[in-house]
Amino acid sequence: MSKVRIESDVVRVLGVDPGTRLVGLAVLDIDRAGGSALVHAEVVRLATAKMESRLEKIFARVGEVIQLHTPAVLAIEEVFHGRNFQSILKVGQARGVVILAGQIAGLDVHEYSTRLVKKSATGNGNADKSQVQSMMIRLLSLKSLPETLDVSDAMAVAFCHGQRLWREAQFGPATAAPPKKARSNLPSRGGATPKGTSRDKSREKLIEQMVKLGKAKETTRRSSGPTGGRVNP
Repeated sequence: MSKVRIESDVVRVLGVDPGTRLVGLAVLDIDRAGGSALVHAEVVRLATAKMESRLEKIFARVGEVIQLHTPAVLAIEEVFHGRNFQSILKVGQARGVVILAGQIAGLDVHEYSTRLVKKSATGNGNADKSQVQSMMIRLLSLKSLPETLDVSDAMAVAFCHGQRLWREAQFGPATAAPPKKARSNLPSRGGATPKGTSRDKSREKLIEQMVKLGKAKETTRRSSGPTGGRVNP
């Protein structure tokens, strides 16, 4: 459940699509009815320098955007597991500095899977980037094409969080446990009878009789001796 208190009709969300060459940033205002308006969007282009320099630039620019537009929430994509190990490691480092920048600024940080972001934006968790971009143009009433697919992905991440945030405000968190059902004394569809019914009692009596019969046979066998009751001359 979000830590952000919904004290107004609009919440500002910074969406980030992390990468090591291009980082998409988008700031959206989400209203109580779920409507979204674009405040700011850009792509951070990282030169082919050392990874340390790229991470420093990502951290600095995310911090500047936070100071300039004062979002309350940072929404970021999780690492896509289909990439190779080296890509996952590098993108993970980029995600780390973005999250750190948000944490230092006091933002509420939320992470979403790529599939969930696509589903929130297009209704299809397997949609491609161009489909996500088309839906962002439509949903945000954009007059021009986003600079890169990374930017439209960042818009989709912010949009995803906005939809979930206001849904929780109206209906409560989606992870809430369903209420427990009252125990019934009626047999289940599979034919099982709850403990304590007449069928259970009959079964217990039958087992008890079988145990007594087994003990009686054992007693008779021991008393008759190893030869079955015949006396040796």
